[in-house]
Amino acid sequence: MLRPTVKRVYHALAGRTLLHKANAVVVTSRQEADDAIAFGCEAASIRIRRNGVDLSGEAGSATPGDVRGQLGIGPDQPLLRFLGRLDPMKNLSALFTALSGLRAEPWHLAIVGPAEDAAYCETLKDLARSLGLASRMSWLGPGTARISGPSSQPQT
Repeated sequence: MLRPTVKRVYHALAGRTLLHKANAVVVTSRQEADDAIAFGCEAASIRIRRNGVDLSGEAGSATPGDVRGQLGIGPDQPLLRFLGRLDPMKNLSALFTALSGLRAEPWHLAIVGPAEDAAYCETLKDLARSLGLASRMSWLGPGTARISGPSSQPQT
């Protein structure tokens, strides 16, 4: 992932020219499409292709009950999922803070995604512990729909 300063330099030097010459610009969300239009892309050239989850093979055969069993939670317990890279831009600390206000609810959060910065991942885990939420979270690391279970080592 390019950082904001690198992106600004790239776009100033080459990005705008390339975007104006492109037959199509592929983005992953309506927000990205709006950003591309604000950047100068023609709306007609923008294609939205949403991110997906690979459900092929073994991962696709898991049932909701299998996943809940692997996480050690019951069928009626709300299961929240975060799917994405662990990056400050995603603002997981705000999610954790919001969830700390819902302690009376029996939720469990499954966090699935790569951590490009191990120190940041540890900071998130420290925050979860300090808010008293760590036991209600499963850190599953990068992957697809396959869940490895709460007893596995968290991936960073």
